[in-house]
Amino acid sequence: MKFFFLQVPIFVFCIHSGFSQTDKHINESNLPKSISEYITAKYPDHSAVSYYKDTENDTVFYAADFTYKRQKYSLMFDLEGRWYETEIETSFEKLPEDAEDAIKNKLKSDFGKFKIIKTQSVDIRGVLLYELKIRGQKNNQSVFNEYFFDRQGNYIKFEVIELKPIPSLF
Repeated sequence: MKFFFLQVPIFVFCIHSGFSQTDKHINESNLPKSISEYITAKYPDHSAVSYYKDTENDTVFYAADFTYKRQKYSLMFDLEGRWYETEIETSFEKLPEDAEDAIKNKLKSDFGKFKIIKTQSVDIRGVLLYELKIRGQKNNQSVFNEYFFDRQGNYIKFEVIELKPIPSLF
């Protein structure tokens, strides 16, 4: 029994360590004030906000995650506190039918079988996209990719999602 109670805290620590390698939780007081002002002005009545320092492609951003009108939002700001990007989680079935069909056709051509794990509507400084996280079967192997499409469903690019192992003490 003692061994079980020792394993649980170590397991939780390992999971936390594995997921916190790119995002670092930070306190609102350590951010430029313009970030919280922007969120409050644009999204009144939002839920509690979680702030992070995030690194993407060697560029550091501040990220803010919250819920507004029953949708999950993730905003990114540069280090000076200027808005850079908004991601809104949505359902794939809520996309316009033409875009949905074009995206499905692209995914069918890339995979034997696939599942859409997550769909987001993205605004990167006025450029409007759809971002999809996909688990697919290719050459009898499971792969995880992030696909980007314009609002008409035209393919833009994909990135491989690298699954990193969780460090273990055992």
